[in-house]
Amino acid sequence: MFNHRLTRAAAIAVAIAATAAATASADDHWRTQPAPPQDLRSPDSRDAAQHRGLYQPIRAQDQPQPPQDLRNPDTRDFADGRGTYNAPEVVVVKAPPVAQPTATGIDWQDVGIGAGALLGASLIALGGTLLIVQRRGTRTQTAH
Repeated sequence: MFNHRLTRAAAIAVAIAATAAATASADDHWRTQPAPPQDLRSPDSRDAAQHRGLYQPIRAQDQPQPPQDLRNPDTRDFADGRGTYNAPEVVVVKAPPVAQPTATGIDWQDVGIGAGALLGASLIALGGTLLIVQRRGTRTQTAH
């Protein structure tokens, strides 16, 4: 009884020591390697805080590393001079018409596929039924 208590206490002590050592080493790593600050303000708020114009480019020293442009794609396109006025010409290509099935005819390929699937499912069900019935019959004979 005493040996069991001693083993349990030793296991708990080892688990606590291992957790404390891992936590301490993780704390030391984060103290030596500070995370780079990340500015989570919207781009418009950053521009207003730095007294820049709306579409004035960001100076290299103000760029986050790596540069991260959080503007909306339409705003970026407008700032880069892209828009509907200089978009490429749209070309519409018409596909050839697809043959439509007739409403009055029967598609015999579909009928054959359906009949084959029904026959296969029926054979699987029949085989499973025969297997179960045969096993029940052998069990009752050996039990007597």
